[in-house]
Order: sequence, then C-alpha cells, then structure tokens
Amino acid sequence: MRFQSSWLYATVLGITYVIGFPFVIGELRKTAMLEVQAVPVQTEETTAPVSTETTENATAPTEVLLEDGVRKMKMPDEISPASTETEAVSDDGVRRMQLPSILENTNDDAPLEFVTSGLSYFADALFVGDSRMLGICNFGTITNADFFCTGGLGAINLVEGITVDGETFQQRLNRRSYGKVYVMVGMNDVIYGVDEFKDNIVKVFQMIQEAQPNALIFMMANLHVSEKVSIEKPGLGNDRLDAANQYMQSLTDGRKSFYIDVNPLFDDENHCLPAEKSGDGIHISGDDYAVWSDWLFTQTITKDSKPKRDTTYSFSDALTALKENHKVTRSVWESSGILLQIALPDPAQQDDSALDNQPIIQMRTADYKIVPWEATTEDLLASDWVIFQ
Repeated sequence: MRFQSSWLYATVLGITYVIGFPFVIGELRKTAMLEVQAVPVQTEETTAPVSTETTENATAPTEVLLEDGVRKMKMPDEISPASTETEAVSDDGVRRMQLPSILENTNDDAPLEFVTSGLSYFADALFVGDSRMLGICNFGTITNADFFCTGGLGAINLVEGITVDGETFQQRLNRRSYGKVYVMVGMNDVIYGVDEFKDNIVKVFQMIQEAQPNALIFMMANLHVSEKVSIEKPGLGNDRLDAANQYMQSLTDGRKSFYIDVNPLFDDENHCLPAEKSGDGIHISGDDYAVWSDWLFTQTITKDSKPKRDTTYSFSDALTALKENHKVTRSVWESSGILLQIALPDPAQQDDSALDNQPIIQMRTADYKIVPWEATTEDLLASDWVIFQ
C-alpha cells in the first residue's frame, strides 16, 4: 500500500513537470527580456570618456576655402568678430550695419588720428585695386578681408563694370555690408591723363558712399615707381602719381574717409621706389608686401582714435571759444575725456545768493559727470588749450 502511494506521487509529480516546464521557461524568458530593455545598452560611444577636444580647441584656427581657391587659416574671432554694430534696414531694403559713432563724445569736426588694431579689424573690410593690391592679397598678412583686385585694374574699369571672379565692382559692393573699403587705383589710369582719372575716381568714391553708407573709406596712395621708370616712362612718372594721390587725398575728410600714404615707408632720398626693392621698378618683392600689410595695422580708425590737434591756445583764447559755445579741453586732459563747456545754471540748484541765469563753466569729468569747473592757476596760465570746432 505504501509502495503504491509512492508510485502514484511520483507519477503525478512527473506529469506536472512535463506540463508546467514550457510555461515556466516562457515566463522566465519574458522576465529576462524586460530586464534587458530596462538596462541601458553600454555601447562604445556611451562608455567612452567624454572628449575635451571641443573645449581645448575653442580657440583653434579654422581652415576655410576662399573664393580664389586658396585655403587660409582664420581664428574664431576673425570669422565672427565681436562688434557693437547694429543691423539696420535701409530704404532700398538692403540690410546694412549701422556703425556706432566713433566720436560720439567729442562733438568735433577735427580729423582723426590713426591707431593700431589687430587682425580682426579687417574682417569687414573690402580691398580694391590693381596688381599692387593683388600683391597685398597674395603675400600680405591680412588674411580675413575681401579683395576685389586684378592686374591692370583702373578707376575707369570699376566705373565701366569690369568683372573680377564673375562680379562687377557694384555687385561686390552690394553683396554684403562692409565696415571699411580700401581703394588703390590710378597707376593704370594716369597713363592716359590725370584729369580723366580724377573724373573716374570721384565716381568710384560715390559708388562706395551710396552702396556702403556706413563704411569708412580709405583712399590708398599709389606706390611710387623707381627713378629709372619715372624717367623712361613719363606716363607712369612719379609726378603724375603724386598728382593722382593728391587728388584722392582731397576727397577725404579725415572723419569717415581717410588718406593713407605708404610711400614714406619705402621711398629713397629722391622720393622714388628703391631699385633694390623692385625687379621691374613698379612692383615690390613678396616680403615687402607683408611689411606693407603690417603697416596697415597701424593706420586704423576706431573709437580710440582722437582728433588731431595742430594748434593749441592760451586760456584767454579758450574762454573766447567757450563764449561762442565751443567746447574746450587741455592736451593733458584729452585722453581722459575731460572737457569744458559753458551753460546756464539750473535755477533749482542755486542758493539765494546766486544770480539767476548767469552763465557758468561746466566740466565733464572723466566719468562723464557734469560739475562746476574750478579753475587752478595752472589752468589759467597753460598754453595747451584745445578748441573743439
């Protein structure tokens, strides 16, 4: 009887195992799949250490392909330079950059002094010119500007619509907003006469003003030729080049348009291009184009540019100017922003002993506060007074 019970128990247990085993295995598989889905897959990408390459190379140069097919390196600040410019839409619907006033605190018409800037200054510049400008493009150190230049280019070609890289000068001006436009043409014009050049360079100047009303214009003097070339080819003589240069200078005002003359950097004692610096008496060597470019870094106009002062005055002259509503300062104050002006006092700020509506001399301090000016003996006897016209 005991044997039969054991046999029966074993038989039931075996049947249960056979029937239930597939079901148990299925449930275990489902549970395993859910666990697998719940655990993130540790791929090579997620388990690899986080790269610091982006951070470490934040200031690394970037290689860009220019329109002429030449690859050059640009630093990030050269590609997207920091700027205080604001974008405005002109009447013709073209978006251009509205430049901040360079002399917003001077109220002055005096020409500005050049200062030295870095490479990023030229990120919004367009250089226009002949083969010498092409030399600056190919061998110079200004690598982040736009260039519209080709051998034999003259002012007349710009006016008549010559194409360079498939664009006319007008189309290049309309392509984007420029903060500065540099022009050096004339060598290929004066051969046919200086008067014709004058007519055409005025038109070029006006084209730039109309297309780029917010741009600073730099008229670059034509480089002198050697003494031999000047004598043997009178059409290219330095006397003609000087006449062309002087006329270009006359177009500038020293405020939004400027004349820059590189000739003193290269001229010999006869004001000619030294023979040893040129193989043909017209073009300089490749290394000298780099020197020329570096010199251009010192001929820039920024908010640090101060008015040029050729004349200083005594205090009596300054007082007369104050009475005529001019602002005045002293040479020793200019870098700090201090100036004097005459004004009627605010009656609300006067005490009972003061006479109403009597003019007083106010001082604008270095931190741009307006306070009454208290003259010192040194001020009254100084002869370095400057008058803002």
